[in-house]
Amino acid sequence: MRLSFPALALVLCGAGLFFVAPGPASAAVPLVSGVDLRGLEIGRVTTLTFTGSDLLPNPRLLTTAKLKRQTLLPGSKPERIVLEIELEEDSQPGLENWWLVTDGGVSSRSLLATDALPQKVFSEKVDTLPVALHGSLAGSQVREVRFFAKAGQELLCEVEAQRLESKLRPALKLYGPQGNLLKLALPQTALRGDTRFEVTIPSDGEYLLQLHDLQFAAAAPGHFRLKMGSWFYADLVFPSTIQRGMTAEVQLLGRAGKVTSLWLPSIHEGRAVPVPWPDSKHASGPAVPVWLNELPQTLEERSGSKAQVLEQLPVSVNGWISKPGEVDLYEIPVEPETEVEFMVVADALGSPIDAELELRDLKGARLAVNDDTPEGPDPRLSYKVPKGTAKIIAAVRDVNGNGGEFCIYRFQAVRKPAQKPAAFSLKLLEDSHTVLKGRKSVLKVEALRDGYDGPIELVMESLPGGLQVSGQTIPASATGVLLTLSTDGAVPPTLLGMKGRAKELEGAVRYDSALLGKFQPWLEGALAVTAAPAPDFEFSTGWGKGIESRRIALTGKISLPVECRRQAGHDGPVRLTLLTSQARVLANGVVDPTKMLREEKAVLIEEDKKAQQAFDAATAAAKALSAAREALAAAEKKGEVPEAVAKSVETARTALAAAEMASTDAAQKAKNNIEFGILVPAELADVAHQIAFKAELLKRDRKTVEAVVYTPVYSVPVVNPLLVRVEEPHAAKLDAKTGGELQISGSVERLEGAKGEVVVSITGLPAGIVVPAAATVKAQETSFKFTLKLPPGFKPGDFPGVKISGTGKPYGTTQLKSRDAVFSVKVVAPDPAPEVKPSG
Repeated sequence: MRLSFPALALVLCGAGLFFVAPGPASAAVPLVSGVDLRGLEIGRVTTLTFTGSDLLPNPRLLTTAKLKRQTLLPGSKPERIVLEIELEEDSQPGLENWWLVTDGGVSSRSLLATDALPQKVFSEKVDTLPVALHGSLAGSQVREVRFFAKAGQELLCEVEAQRLESKLRPALKLYGPQGNLLKLALPQTALRGDTRFEVTIPSDGEYLLQLHDLQFAAAAPGHFRLKMGSWFYADLVFPSTIQRGMTAEVQLLGRAGKVTSLWLPSIHEGRAVPVPWPDSKHASGPAVPVWLNELPQTLEERSGSKAQVLEQLPVSVNGWISKPGEVDLYEIPVEPETEVEFMVVADALGSPIDAELELRDLKGARLAVNDDTPEGPDPRLSYKVPKGTAKIIAAVRDVNGNGGEFCIYRFQAVRKPAQKPAAFSLKLLEDSHTVLKGRKSVLKVEALRDGYDGPIELVMESLPGGLQVSGQTIPASATGVLLTLSTDGAVPPTLLGMKGRAKELEGAVRYDSALLGKFQPWLEGALAVTAAPAPDFEFSTGWGKGIESRRIALTGKISLPVECRRQAGHDGPVRLTLLTSQARVLANGVVDPTKMLREEKAVLIEEDKKAQQAFDAATAAAKALSAAREALAAAEKKGEVPEAVAKSVETARTALAAAEMASTDAAQKAKNNIEFGILVPAELADVAHQIAFKAELLKRDRKTVEAVVYTPVYSVPVVNPLLVRVEEPHAAKLDAKTGGELQISGSVERLEGAKGEVVVSITGLPAGIVVPAAATVKAQETSFKFTLKLPPGFKPGDFPGVKISGTGKPYGTTQLKSRDAVFSVKVVAPDPAPEVKPSG
């Protein structure tokens, strides 16, 4: 007897948990854990080997370098790929950003170097120079390389590590053929913490070069690029700064005694631009920045010990401490009773001097002096010019008495404006972003406000077709914004730039990278963005019921309902990460969590074990039915079907139906929602704050990320839970003899579940009225009253700007002050004395 059954089609629905037969896994965002070479050779093909995860399919390099071609070599695997890269012939030596893009998305950013040096993996012996050796080290590890050199040979050795965003603090030691130490090189300011030395080889023989961390405690990542041989380099440019929009002649300062001059065309955009190499085939190293300034730039002019006379403020002078012990003097015209800001920029340029700035009068007496500021070793002074003073001498020197051809600086003096100009800067916390087709994602931009509190409009540059961006306005007083990105089609890998515009102000959006901003600022802005297919299984997240009623109560806790939909078979826990529009609040360079909207605790929407077990049982039942059908088919081929075989198929079919019902029931009961607790600081900008969650679906191993989605961005209003209300007081009428009295009454409201006593105080009273003691409104009470005593002879009138506020601990821990209730006090003159009629 032949039995046949329809093909298995099992779908479990309910409460957001679904099962369908799993298809092939979707491509994931590539994660690059290592690359063997962090450099590309100009003029030749360079082969780079990347290691990591999800490096396929279709990997290619997205970079600021000028690529001629790139080819994926055969044999590549998801955890290891090999690319052949060729640069355009006119490429310049320097540092470039790179990202790895696949069909699954784009990796995070990293840096690589470009020059004409042969690029090789680090080895313990090299046969020919020059060469660039690439490797890494950790902890106390010491890397050694041997090479042959001839007497009289000029040898240059340099490590690029910190400048490639490594944490290695490189130290180099060169040993001669007899094992004697010939050279020791430690981290240098001009090299941003990297190191270099130059030496003339004393004799023929084999030499040993050692590389290690300065304190034998290298942290990860510890990658490096060790260059050996001879090449042209430059660490500084003089003048360091030119006026925006002006042509200028500059000098590249490189190897001792080797100065190269060239003309720069007028430049209008950016904070700084790279100075082109005069001979790109023989140069190596990061491009040197020349900085742009709105002020006219003057060059220092030495005239013995006399001060250089500057004509008028503002002034900006590019100076040079040309010899040890030198003091540069500038005579500056000033206006009495004004405030002038003086500054010297040296360390920020990479100059080796520790500058000191001293102000003197014309007789040489010291008026003020500064060496360091909290921001760094470059000095800054703000000086109020006294009456009768029309000129000041500014003295610039190195505190250690150093001087030489690399000891450059920029001196600036400007009159301090009566009101500080409004400004803002914008920070990008991501350097890459992958948008899933048909789904929305969220990107945060921070606004650091410096006197400007109005709205800021974000303008996209090089926005690729098909990519939609919404929410580009940072509201007035807000410290950030959550942008929403989406696409329904293909978005080619693109380097997206952003600018912020507000009235007459404009500023580029930059990475939060202090290092790039100091020495390669043109690399700190582009966001690598691409689109990738959404996973081929169901996973989504959103807001639960009641989100509309939630408020951000200062010092309290807000609980937000979040829910998700997971497909059976892709039903691991969901990790939630909070995203808000609040900019980070830093203390000593570290985020201060007590001043941030922050997660109460790490949150997972846990997997539902019963639903998982039910799905596994249904999967096992489906496999059992398939096996029974195969056994039945085999028996039919033999021409005889045993009763037990036929019965096993029926039994398997019944078991599958039962498993299907159990799975449906478990799916309907599965928990796919959670209340996410967010702790609230005492201070927040008085605007609605945007909130979203990044939801990562983990596999059952609770480690591997299967898919990433975002909730919609939701704006939640900020509420001060202590509200003080004041009844408009009646006018106080004075009595010529006794003065007067005025009663101020009001109430305290406790919102959003606030409790506890509130201490109410009054400020801003006109002079002559004694400030009354603070009033305590107990936990179960709401009203308060102040009695103001007006002395006899008090001058009547209207007195606006009186304030009443309350302080308390509405949620039992953190002190909070209410907003001020502002009102006016009116005092009426006494009635005129009655007219006394003469007697008779």
